[in-house]
Amino acid sequence: MCSPWVLLGLVMAAVSGARGTAEVMSHVTAHFGKALEECRTESGLSPEILEEFQHFWSEDFEVVHRELGCALICMSNKFSLLQDDTRIHHVNMHDYVKGFPNGEVLSEKMVKLIHNCEKQFDDITDDCQRTVKVAACFKVDAKKEGIAPEVAMIEAVMERYYCPLGLLIVAPDRRRYANYSVLSMIDSGACNYAEQTTKAEQTRMWLSKTLVVTAVMCSMSVVVHSSQAVMKDMTKNFIKAYEVCAKEYNLPEAAGAELMNFWKEGYVVTSREAGCAILCLSSKLNLLDPEGTLHRGNTVEFAKQHGSDDAMAHQLVDIVHACEKSVPPNEDNCLMALGISMCFKTEIHKLNWAPNHELMLEEMMAEMKQ
Repeated sequence: MCSPWVLLGLVMAAVSGARGTAEVMSHVTAHFGKALEECRTESGLSPEILEEFQHFWSEDFEVVHRELGCALICMSNKFSLLQDDTRIHHVNMHDYVKGFPNGEVLSEKMVKLIHNCEKQFDDITDDCQRTVKVAACFKVDAKKEGIAPEVAMIEAVMERYYCPLGLLIVAPDRRRYANYSVLSMIDSGACNYAEQTTKAEQTRMWLSKTLVVTAVMCSMSVVVHSSQAVMKDMTKNFIKAYEVCAKEYNLPEAAGAELMNFWKEGYVVTSREAGCAILCLSSKLNLLDPEGTLHRGNTVEFAKQHGSDDAMAHQLVDIVHACEKSVPPNEDNCLMALGISMCFKTEIHKLNWAPNHELMLEEMMAEMKQ
């Protein structure tokens, strides 16, 4: 007979395992939802459904609207999670989920559940209608498997995990600030003193607001500096294999010089050979999938190995994926890689994450002399 203590241990282990996968699902849901606002207009999603989407996993939310299916397709495409026929891309979905903390415990089960739901509704020709049916099916099966997160869990992830770096601010004069939640605090309730007060009280509150803003700006400076350090270390490690790539592609010395000046603001890398070098170096570090596009999981790990937190690592991958989609297709893989790299450089400079290239060169020269 099984000991009650052993039985209790097995039950607790099962509960712990289910909670672990639910926590991973909360990360996946929170990150995936970042693309919702961008896809709202494109998919015709009404403001009411947009507002309710954050409660996707709640019992009250009905996954029935066709425009929600259109939005899910749009959002999935932002992260390269679908094939051309709008069915799940198994490899990319595995990599996407594995890129989150402890994601390997969920990726296989999640892909299997989605695929099983796809098979049930494969005869529906309307992509949006089929996708919303699959989503509803997945929600039901995920709850049965105990991997569905609670709404509060997702909100906690959003607050703890994504707010420190948050989404990009669209306004040109603010895009260099990475901390969306902090800017929101400054702009709205936390610093608002519109109530009727005496002049003395207004002065005191103004001083308090000034101190808050100063502290916030200091914290953003620390975040930006840390991000620059991560980018510097990533770049230094990225170009270590250049000599090997130079021999493979018979690259001229000018290509190496271009890469050394890559992060210099205003500097434009133009040579095809530099693109070949970037393509080769990415391959050497296993940052590309068999199709030649960015391998999300490996790239996230590469960034984290150089000091990035999860939020920054995923944001870097999102930027590259966006660049892959925005750069015009080119049959020349080297020129395609060059175009994506220059797009990536532009976006990193907008965030003020670009490393000081002179400091980076000095460190590299010092390391070579050792």
